[in-house]
Amino acid sequence: MSASQTLNPSRFSWSRSSYGRRCVPLVVAACLWAPVSVTASDNAGIIPIKEDLMVGLWGNSDDGGTTFWGFDEYRTDGTFRSWGNLPDGMGYKVSGIYQVLYEAGQKKVCIQFLTVNEPLQPLQGEIYCNKLLSVNGSAMVFKDEQSGALNTLYRRD
Repeated sequence: MSASQTLNPSRFSWSRSSYGRRCVPLVVAACLWAPVSVTASDNAGIIPIKEDLMVGLWGNSDDGGTTFWGFDEYRTDGTFRSWGNLPDGMGYKVSGIYQVLYEAGQKKVCIQFLTVNEPLQPLQGEIYCNKLLSVNGSAMVFKDEQSGALNTLYRRD
């Protein structure tokens, strides 16, 4: 799938806890807009939107942004990359495409993992979505759709 193709997030949701407390937040928590498109119909209720404030480099932190265990970069072309260390110390690198959607009165960010290194290989090709609660010049907050857990990323660029 390329950045110009459609993500179908309806049956997917992603949890940071899938691979431990620190695993790949919405990358991953990190990449933003370009020509990623979704076909919306009256029945779908899904509308692609732009969220320009997401574009850039974000850090994943367990201590309010003092130290970082991972980084997510969202790009204007609809691609992202993410890298860092899992709780067991093993490094990870992933990349893919992302899209911001408006559905049922809520903003969501959906990502698809296209390139994944060994510790996260099961994520290859998967699509995950999280609610985007807020994004500004310093922080971005997601809510896991399954667990309800909040994840805050901190701007690094």
